[in-house]
Amino acid sequence: MLVLLGALALTSAPAIAHAVLVASEPSAGERLERAPLIVTLTFDEPVETALGSLRVLDAAGVPHSIGTVIHPGSDPARIAVRVGSLDKGSYIVAWQVVSADSHIVNGAYAFGVGVAAGPAPVPEADNGATLLLPIIHFGIFAGVLLGIGLPIGAATVGRRANRPPKFVEFGAWFVLAFCAFADVALRADLAGGTLASAFTTHVGVLRLATIGAAFAGIVAVSHRRRWWDVLITACIVAAVSLSLAGHAAGSEPTALGVVADTLHLIAAAAWIGVLAIGTTLEPTEDLRGISPIAITAVSTIVVTGIIQTIRNVGSVTALITTPYGREIDLKIALLLAALAVALLSRRALARSRFAIGHWLKLELWLLTAVIAVTAVLVESPLPREAAPIASAATTFSVRDITVHVSATTRGQRQWEFRVNGTGPNGATRGLDGVDVSVREVVRNIGPLVVPMSRTGEGDFDGTTTLPFDGSWSAFISARSGDFDENHSTFPLEENSR
Repeated sequence: MLVLLGALALTSAPAIAHAVLVASEPSAGERLERAPLIVTLTFDEPVETALGSLRVLDAAGVPHSIGTVIHPGSDPARIAVRVGSLDKGSYIVAWQVVSADSHIVNGAYAFGVGVAAGPAPVPEADNGATLLLPIIHFGIFAGVLLGIGLPIGAATVGRRANRPPKFVEFGAWFVLAFCAFADVALRADLAGGTLASAFTTHVGVLRLATIGAAFAGIVAVSHRRRWWDVLITACIVAAVSLSLAGHAAGSEPTALGVVADTLHLIAAAAWIGVLAIGTTLEPTEDLRGISPIAITAVSTIVVTGIIQTIRNVGSVTALITTPYGREIDLKIALLLAALAVALLSRRALARSRFAIGHWLKLELWLLTAVIAVTAVLVESPLPREAAPIASAATTFSVRDITVHVSATTRGQRQWEFRVNGTGPNGATRGLDGVDVSVREVVRNIGPLVVPMSRTGEGDFDGTTTLPFDGSWSAFISARSGDFDENHSTFPLEENSR
C-alpha cells in the first residue's frame, strides 16, 4: 500500500498548488519608470496569510517590503504589502499563501524599475516532506472510516457476536487524532511557520474539530458499553470537518459539496465496517447481513461520487487528460474490481456457501487501495475550467491617489473589472466615482458602458460580456473630488496563464 501511495504521490506532487495568481501590480516582467509604493496580488479564490508572506527582494536578496501582508479593501482574494524606496534595478516579488482548500501555494516573478525586468525566478524544487502528506491523509481516512464503520458493522452483521476488540476501535480514533495533528504540523513546517499560526488557518481550525471528535470517539468506545450518543456525534463531526477541509468546500454551492462528501464518507465507512466485521465471523447466517448494508452503501457512494466528479472534474476531457482525472479513473477501476469481488461473494452467500472469508478480505484490500488513491486525490489540484483565465491590469494616478485596475475573465467573453485607490502610504483611499467602458478598436465599435457598483471604501466592481471576439480595449476614468479626474486605456489581452 505504501508503494501505491508513493507512486501516486510522485505523479501528482509537482502540482500541489490550487489557488492561482490571476493579476499582479506591478505585473510580471513589467518595466516601471517610477518605483511602486505597494505590491498587490489577486488570486482566483480567497487565500489566507497566517502561514503566508509577500516579499519584494532586490538582486542581492535584500528585502524591501515593509510591514505585514494585508487584504486590501478586505478582499480575501487579494493580498498587498508596502514597499520601501526602490532604486533603479531589477526586483523579485516572492509570495506564499494558503488557498481556500488548505493547500500551500507559492511563486515569484520579476519586475524592473528604470530597467528591464530580470529573468523569471526558477521555481523551487518541491520539499520532500510533501510526499508525507498522502501518507498522513491515508491515516486520516483509515482512522475515520474504521472509527465510523466498525460500530456500524458490529451493530448490524455482528450484533449476535462479540464486539470488535476495544483496542481496534480505540486505535482507529487515535490514528485519526494523531494524523490530523501531524497534517497541521507538516503544513506549518512546509510553510516555514509556527504550529500556533497553522492552527489559526481555516484547515487548522477544522483539524482541531477532527481531533476533538476523535477524542470523543475514544471516550465513547472506552466505556464498557458504547456511549452511542457521544459516538454518533463524534462520527458526524469527524466526517463533516474532513469534508469542509477538502475539495468539497472549494466550489459553489458549498452545501451540496459538503453534504455529498459527508454521505460519501459515511457510506464508505459502512461498507468497510461490515466487511471488517464479516471477516471475523464464523460462517453462519449472520454473514447474510452484509449484503443489504453493502448495497445501500454502494448506491450512496455511486450517487455522491457522480455528483462530486461532475463538480470537481467538469468535463469528460478533463477526466482523461488531467492528473486529477486519471486518479479518478484509477479510483473507479478499483471500485469496479471491488464490486466484482463483492458480486462473487454474494453469489456464494445466496447458495449458502459461507466459506467466503477470502473473498471478503480481497474486497477489503481493494477498498484499502481506493483509500490510498483518495489520499492522493485530496492533494491533487482540481482541473480548471476548459477556458483559461485571462487577466489585464493597469495603474494611474488621480492627484495623490494611485488607481489600481484589474480585469479578469474565465472565457465566454465575460470580463470582471475591479477598481480601487490607495494613498501614498499604501492605505485604501476612496474614489468618488469610476466609469468603465470597452471598445473594439479594429472595427471601431463602442464604447460599451460597463455598469460599476461600489463594493467597499474606494472599491468598485463591474461585469460585462463582450458581444463578439475581437481586439477590445478598456477605458477607465476615476474621479477624486469635484475637479480631479484622470483616465487610462489598456487592451483586454487574453494571455492564458
